[in-house]
Amino acid sequence: MNNFMHLMLADGQESAGPLINPVLGLTMNIVLIVLMSLLALFIIAVVLFQPGKSSGIGAITGSSETFFGKNKAKTLEGKMKKLTVIAASLLGFVSVLFFIWQLLRDIQIS
Repeated sequence: MNNFMHLMLADGQESAGPLINPVLGLTMNIVLIVLMSLLALFIIAVVLFQPGKSSGIGAITGSSETFFGKNKAKTLEGKMKKLTVIAASLLGFVSVLFFIWQLLRDIQIS
């Protein structure tokens, strides 16, 4: 008998219940896919609204030493960059979670 499909009870007997409820499994799949899609769309929107790196560079010296150059983290550009990093990290975490969830479902089915 497959050890992943049945839990061993304390007295050595096996329980017949599956590890993952099929309804919960399908619902979790849908939730994770929708969350990944929304995060991907959010990342696309934030990246598209960010200004290019070449804006503000001086024509002769090539430097952009201004007040905004020194305090870049407090500007809108800095906040958007931080949002991009956070959203990309969340997308990576949710993707790994989805992969693990699929492995658990595959183990239960086989």
